[in-house]
Amino acid sequence: RMPLPDIVLIAKEKKAAVRTLMRKMDRPSREVLELWAAGYSTRDIALRLEKDENYTRLKIYRCKRKLEKLLLANPDLLKAMIE
Repeated sequence: RMPLPDIVLIAKEKKAAVRTLMRKMDRPSREVLELWAAGYSTRDIALRLEKDENYTRLKIYRCKRKLEKLLLANPDLLKAMIE
């Protein structure tokens, strides 16, 4: 079953808003979030970063908080995400 065109458009707009915010982040943070969002496990991300899992878990948490702060500092993008 295909998604409705409106649903697809909304999903694309939300992805575009997240990409806009992620461009404002440093490269290592973007990479961590991209791996996390793609479904990689903490262990897999740790292996990629050549760090232990505890460090990686904290890094993921901090990157998500950075993204959240950026979102809150950009009300127009926040509105696009909520709608």
